[in-house]
Amino acid sequence: MPAGEEAYRAVLADPGRFRRFTEPGGPEAEFLLHVAQHAYESSTGREWEHVTPLDYETGSNADGWS
Repeated sequence: MPAGEEAYRAVLADPGRFRRFTEPGGPEAEFLLHVAQHAYESSTGREWEHVTPLDYETGSNADGWS
């Protein structure tokens, strides 16, 4: 799979290409959680100081449960 802007445009054109990250047994998408942080730090040279209101590891987003 392509990376960077090429991957973004490929998924934008065909969202089904992203499905492999959401299927059981597929590659884990956890690394995607840090894309914004790395992009910010790379482009600004400053440390990422954003704190999310929900912790993805604790199940604290009860509204998202079915």
